[in-house]
Amino acid sequence: MSDLFDRAQGEVNCLKCLSDALHEHSENEKDLRDELKEHLKGAVRAQLIGEMKKENEIAAPAKLRTFPEMTLGSSVEATKGLRPFIGLRDDKTLSKLLEQDIGAMQDEVKNHGSLQDLENFFYVCYGVAQHKDHMPAHVLDDIKSGKYHGGKLAAGEYDAGNKGKRLHDFVNQKESHESNISESNALAARLYTTSSYKRFNVPLRRHEMTVYDDDEGRRHFDVVPHPFKMTVYFLDEGLWAMRTIEAQNHPEEFSQDHRLYRGMKGMTIFNSDGRPVEALEVGGIERAPMSTTVQRHTAASYAGALSEKDNNRALETGPRTILEFVTEGLSTGTLIKFLSVYPTKEEEYLYPPLTRIKLDEHVIISQEKFESLFPENDLKSADLNTGFFDRAKKALAAQDDLEIVPEAEAGVTICKMSVQLC
Repeated sequence: MSDLFDRAQGEVNCLKCLSDALHEHSENEKDLRDELKEHLKGAVRAQLIGEMKKENEIAAPAKLRTFPEMTLGSSVEATKGLRPFIGLRDDKTLSKLLEQDIGAMQDEVKNHGSLQDLENFFYVCYGVAQHKDHMPAHVLDDIKSGKYHGGKLAAGEYDAGNKGKRLHDFVNQKESHESNISESNALAARLYTTSSYKRFNVPLRRHEMTVYDDDEGRRHFDVVPHPFKMTVYFLDEGLWAMRTIEAQNHPEEFSQDHRLYRGMKGMTIFNSDGRPVEALEVGGIERAPMSTTVQRHTAASYAGALSEKDNNRALETGPRTILEFVTEGLSTGTLIKFLSVYPTKEEEYLYPPLTRIKLDEHVIISQEKFESLFPENDLKSADLNTGFFDRAKKALAAQDDLEIVPEAEAGVTICKMSVQLC
């Protein structure tokens, strides 16, 4: 799509020449502008139609559609630490970037981010929370449409409870002082809770390498530096520091079991043989920060497992997966609700990059069975002791019908997981 607009910009340049040629023959400048505007609109429309036709021609039939498998890294990657993983191995380079502090993060967004990322960064770094003139345009569009990437969104829910706050106000909160996080840590965490989270995750999961030969013919492999490496660095540093908050303020609850959930759609945990991918069965590294929540409704929404009535859209097609983690103490992710731009929507527990996860068991249930077992009022209840997996497994065991287990892509896969911070 960006190519389309690049070509449209080329059309604008051509139209400038056209404008010069037409100017002598047009007595009314308004008429000229209108002519040019209509010409441009027609050109862009024609290109857009052409692009859509191309996509339709090369698109595979729905029945042949394949979905990406969930990929995990090896434990070796985690043992080497985050810095070499994101291309920050050199101490001198890191020292210089640390001196730049927020400036280093801003440069990353300017050089490698999209317009949406720039708007998100401006809002969390320089803006006033919930100020309409400072809120990103795409957020205002989300509020108008009533939905965002995590489900439904009502007016006032974006940055709820934070009206009027600036970045320094988040840094001066009780939780920030208790964990001793810096302004850069708070900024990175705030940015991650926006739609820019993909800028963190995608390069981490790809983990691209370069290959080169030295003067003596020896082959070497090196990591392609993460385009947001300092932003990832500050996020990771902050997540480890913020574990202090729950451990210090709620020591008894901190040591108890917690159920955390992660919803995924459009990505399968099974290989072509129908078995779970090997890295998930034996345990592997989630290379990117891993978002989880205590709210079952949020996880179901992210998995695309909610009904049309509930999520204001048709049911998702393809794999729908809910991961359920039973954790306690230091194996629990970091609660970042006090920094989130969606504090009432997600109640996010975020794990740092290079967290190890493992599949213990899984079940697949139909959409109808999922809705009967987990109606909307149940999903939204505050009962944190009720999970997905045990109830689904018991329900399947009680069935006499041998045909109740659907194909993975037609049903909802619920996984019982274990997690380990590395």
